[in-house]
Amino acid sequence: MKFKTLLVLFLICSSNAFSQYVLEGKVIDAHTKQPLAFVNVGIADTQHGTSTDIDGKFKLTSSQPFSEIIFSYVGYEEIKYIVWNEKYLAIKMNKKTIELSEVEVKPTENPANPIIRKVSKNRDKNNPEKIQTYVCNT
Repeated sequence: MKFKTLLVLFLICSSNAFSQYVLEGKVIDAHTKQPLAFVNVGIADTQHGTSTDIDGKFKLTSSQPFSEIIFSYVGYEEIKYIVWNEKYLAIKMNKKTIELSEVEVKPTENPANPIIRKVSKNRDKNNPEKIQTYVCNT
């Protein structure tokens, strides 16, 4: 009986030693309330993280406790969120306006045109029917 009690106590203590910290949540657009797919969700100052699924949901697990989560997505403002004791987060991301500078594209000659002119100029010289190495008599 003592052995069983010690075994159960050992299993309970060892499961706490290997416990993981889990945080789940959903990321949506603040204006449209639509879920954002493939948002980068990372633990600050580490290389650990995940991304949201097609429904905007994520599950972040770590063997170490974490206090700050970073949410980043192309076209949206980055969010740094301080985690207290939450188990579930609902994050609303705002779109970021990006001002691009003007690009001017000027037409030049197509690089294929000189090649085509050389091929046309030398078509008689490169005609396989006029070259002896291509002739076969049977």
